[in-house]
Amino acid sequence: MQNNGTLLDWQQELSRFPSIIENDFLVHWNSRHRNPETDDAKAAAELHVQLASRVATQSLPYRAGVEAAALKSIYELFGHARTIASKYPLAGDFDELVWHVLNTHVRPFTAKWHRKNQDGALDALDETDQFRSELSHLQKKLVTFDSLLLLLRDGKHHQRFQANDISNTIVEEMGRKLDFGIPATRAGVDAQTSKVMNDAERSAISERRKNYKLEDSTQAAGLAISGGGIRSATFALGVLVALSKRNLLPQFDYMSTVSGGGFVGSFLTAFLSGTTLEVGLKKCQHPFKSSEGESPELRRIRHKSRYLHTSTWERFFLGVSQVYGMAVNIFAICLLPLLAAFLEYVIRSSGVAQAKSGQTNIVVIGILVAGLILPGLIHRIFNAEKITDLIYRALGIAFAAIVIWWLFGFAHEYVAQFTDQLFTWTFLGFLITLCTVPLLCTLVFSMLPTRHKIWRKSFALVAGLGAPLCFLSIELVAFAWLASSSETLQVFRWQLPLRMLILAASCASIFVLVWMPLNINFTSPHRHYRRKLAEAFIIQRKKTGELVPVEIQLSEANAGGLGPYHLINAALNVPSSRNSAMQGRLSDFFLFSQAYCGSPITGYYPTVAWEKVDSNLTLATAMAISGAAASPMMGLETKSHLAFWMAILNVRLGYWLRNPKIHSWREQPGAMQLGREMIGKIDEHGAFLNLTDGGHIENLGVYELLRRRCKFIVAIDGEFDPKMTFHALTNLQRLASIDFGISIELDLDELRLNSKKLSRSHFQFCRIKYPATDSLGAGIGYILYVKLSLTGNEGEFIRKYRMDEPEFPHHSTANQFFSEAQFEAYRSLGEHIGEKLFIEALSGIIDENPELSDWFKEIGKRMLDN
Repeated sequence: MQNNGTLLDWQQELSRFPSIIENDFLVHWNSRHRNPETDDAKAAAELHVQLASRVATQSLPYRAGVEAAALKSIYELFGHARTIASKYPLAGDFDELVWHVLNTHVRPFTAKWHRKNQDGALDALDETDQFRSELSHLQKKLVTFDSLLLLLRDGKHHQRFQANDISNTIVEEMGRKLDFGIPATRAGVDAQTSKVMNDAERSAISERRKNYKLEDSTQAAGLAISGGGIRSATFALGVLVALSKRNLLPQFDYMSTVSGGGFVGSFLTAFLSGTTLEVGLKKCQHPFKSSEGESPELRRIRHKSRYLHTSTWERFFLGVSQVYGMAVNIFAICLLPLLAAFLEYVIRSSGVAQAKSGQTNIVVIGILVAGLILPGLIHRIFNAEKITDLIYRALGIAFAAIVIWWLFGFAHEYVAQFTDQLFTWTFLGFLITLCTVPLLCTLVFSMLPTRHKIWRKSFALVAGLGAPLCFLSIELVAFAWLASSSETLQVFRWQLPLRMLILAASCASIFVLVWMPLNINFTSPHRHYRRKLAEAFIIQRKKTGELVPVEIQLSEANAGGLGPYHLINAALNVPSSRNSAMQGRLSDFFLFSQAYCGSPITGYYPTVAWEKVDSNLTLATAMAISGAAASPMMGLETKSHLAFWMAILNVRLGYWLRNPKIHSWREQPGAMQLGREMIGKIDEHGAFLNLTDGGHIENLGVYELLRRRCKFIVAIDGEFDPKMTFHALTNLQRLASIDFGISIELDLDELRLNSKKLSRSHFQFCRIKYPATDSLGAGIGYILYVKLSLTGNEGEFIRKYRMDEPEFPHHSTANQFFSEAQFEAYRSLGEHIGEKLFIEALSGIIDENPELSDWFKEIGKRMLDN
């Protein structure tokens, strides 16, 4: 064929398209010595128009377009090719080339995805990831085919016009630097505190980067693991396995955990604090190294997934401990009313208050008249509001005292009729107490994990002798108080000094034996919870390869700099705080870390200072506090009508931490803190701070990463969210805007449930807009939000488990007793979702060991809007 005065050598020209024209076809073509004619050029021109205007040669953005429509567009090429071939019957070369390309390269794609589309596979976005990946490969061949059509049309090669790709703008945006660090902002961190905290954290981060031979950058990456008990920990473990396979874990500077996320986070921190050379975050190092199947460390966690499961003996121990704690709580709180009863008894028996009813009525009337006249009169004459307020309070107290006095008198007269019965039941109660309590308490204290037997025996002896004395004191006080009426005195003929002595001795014995030595951290279930968590997750690998539980001080966590800087999030309960920022939240963000602990409202102090006033502050303690979901005080989730009963019944996983900046004669929290917990009168100014689950204020664990202005954040959300309302993420969005002025752009439509109760995607990519501060400029960060979800294309094991357990993947957080199948279902789902983060359609073609920033850029190119 003659084109532009040049006779083309078609054997040579077709050999320049090896991706669509194979050698076998070239041999067939050359054996016939054919060259395209004029009709071939016309036919090629028309098919070129169809290709150039269709998705066949135009990129399909990750979140744009409809996959089914794209598949239809590709399929329609066959119809257009038939129409054109019929129109130009003499275009034999066109006909042969076109049908070879369509049948060889296009038909397998359409046949495969047409069937899948009919089965609903394209309803899941991560299934369309595979579709897009294969479409991308096909598009490259169709672009080459289009170039061949242009050659067929014009007899010469054309330089294809490349439109300005929006992804270039995204890459340029994501390439801008964002310095990390805690700025001195209105969030409660002053300039001096931010400087010392930044220095400590940057030093630890630089050490880790040096250990892994990473570039020391001014921008940071953070990994957040949400709350959700063992469910969240297991799901996150699967995602971490997927990240470890690409050697991305060593590149995270921070790891921020809350509640259940702290289980797996604390496991990594404790494990990496060891000295074994093979320990590290690389895929060739423990705990993620696996030569044959699962690594020993992950296998141990699997076996410990029922970490709260106990033996019969342990359940007996826990039950006795719980009863003991309840009894001690009640006795300690009873001291205040007993003291009031003692004072009332002394005053009434002494004759000082033996006023006639008429005189009492005159006093009451006088108080009421004074309350109506004095405040207004004094305010009008002296215009002194403080004096007026004092008069109000004095009159109120006087009136309340008289009412209480009446109630006591009524009780004396009413219960005197039943003195004999009360005496009988009190005596029987004392006998039962004397027989059972010493035995139970001795069993409890004999099993305490103390280091020396002599201390264990001493505790058992004190409990065995002290507990029945406490019971006896309570019963004698109650009996003596009820026996103070004249009728009872005539029966027992007690003299006044003896009765007063009994009451005084009862109050004194309770004060000395219960009130003074009481440690409500010790009597709460927190000890058992912490111990079981530590046995399951705070482990290290010894040189022999043995995995053993260890005890690690918080300030020594991650010694050696092998892991990311661990931020453990808890909630500081301050419902009575006068700080205006706390009025709607009832709690503040409390942080545990290797170098500093504290909150904006209390201030931050070196971790060693906290450990100095509380020797029990270990990594295990911080982990247990961060996961203390059930407590009388629960931040935003506090139920005021339940707080009293939860405290009395000893449902108290929270912890009272000694405040290092306030001096107190007590070294341990006692009855005063218990009383405050019951009525919710807790603030930040006490000698002890009430700490509970970090999820009680922010359950995603990203808040502290935003405070540090991390540029790249992977947030693993395993919270209980069966309706996909994204409470944790939207709550974070609100808090970040209020506290930091940070804007998080969210579009969660593809994660919401459809009519089949499935999501279209497992993850979302969001922008973070950081405002300028006094020391740092404005900038943009990014969150890769990974959600516990199902799209319908998971493996057969997960599908089968979903059929057996319809609640999966959102079993209640109260379920902390995972079976092996349940553990594997959540872990497998996490790894499945983690693997989806690296499919070609989402992350491009990257090597096996990508840079974390490059990985984020590739995802941003496909998921971010301009």
